[in-house]
Amino acid sequence: PKAKRLRSDPSFDGAFMDMRFSLPLDLSDPLADVGALMNVGDAIKSNYFIMQGEIYFLGIGITIDISVRPGKAEEGGGIMMAFRFTWDVFGVPMAELWGNLDVIPLDIEAMLGLEFSALLDITITVGVGIKPHIINYVFM
Repeated sequence: PKAKRLRSDPSFDGAFMDMRFSLPLDLSDPLADVGALMNVGDAIKSNYFIMQGEIYFLGIGITIDISVRPGKAEEGGGIMMAFRFTWDVFGVPMAELWGNLDVIPLDIEAMLGLEFSALLDITITVGVGIKPHIINYVFM
């Protein structure tokens, strides 16, 4: 399933988590499944982890959005994480902190095939933002 960012919906307050993790191994007879280890790439490609949440309590708001999906960039594969922290006092914003980490694509099939050129296509994006509104109020 394609992850939808819930931050755009201000009526959402809660958490959501969805994941799938499976490997084609029968642990009762590990020697019989040696051949299955060679096809582990197909099983890993179908795994994913999605967690989204937004909680606001006593003037403190926290938003988390994490998506880990194996696959090419065209398929939406990659690791995408974002967070936002807000602090309000009686509706007046005091501070905001946000950030993101994106690793795109997460092409497990190419990596398991020992295609090291797949590593050259990976893009890592990191962002951090800080708004200390309280400093503006002190110096006004």
